[in-house]
Amino acid sequence: MNRHVFRKSTYSSGSRNCAEVALPGNTADVLIRDSKRPGAPVLRLGATTFAFFTRGTTTGHLALRG
Repeated sequence: MNRHVFRKSTYSSGSRNCAEVALPGNTADVLIRDSKRPGAPVLRLGATTFAFFTRGTTTGHLALRG
């Protein structure tokens, strides 16, 4: 999967503690990987699922509670 161009959010401020995304180009999927482990497996989400995921993370609905 490393043949894809992964991008880091501009909100990451250069930190390596974030997720990176790539758009494969031949599908409507979005690939997500851990910036600290670029060689690890990636998570592939459909565009609609990715939209729900990003909305959930920005609104706090997916925040870890402990």
